[in-house]
Amino acid sequence: MKLSPIIRSYFDDWIGRESWHTCHPLDNERFNCFIKAVARYSRSRAPSPADIHAIIVQRWRGQELDLDDTELDERANEFAERYQMLLNYEKTKCFPNPLIEGTNILKYYLALSPECREDAQRTNRIMTKALGEDWQTKYARAMEDR
Repeated sequence: MKLSPIIRSYFDDWIGRESWHTCHPLDNERFNCFIKAVARYSRSRAPSPADIHAIIVQRWRGQELDLDDTELDERANEFAERYQMLLNYEKTKCFPNPLIEGTNILKYYLALSPECREDAQRTNRIMTKALGEDWQTKYARAMEDR
């Protein structure tokens, strides 16, 4: 898989060092920056774990490294798995969750299910419980301030 130029830059910053596989804190930081770059800059499809494994192996196979081919394959698998786990974390939707945090009344109202918003009594009950008796005044003020 071909990485975009910005993602490739972050990948190279991590993988281009002989210590990439040692889990040194600075290497971990560079790896995490690569994950953040994938999450932020992947326009259509993020590289799969298999893609990550392949480009790691392609980059280091036959190079001077303190890993033989079997160990390189194992480390590439480990990093591909970490990549997927961290990418899933980075792409977590519904965070922050306005229904849990209750800090933005407009987002809170919009996060209520459409079925709930269609039932005025239920909406009033939920909004009153979460935001107080004066929730409608707060909501109107927030709408004006937008």
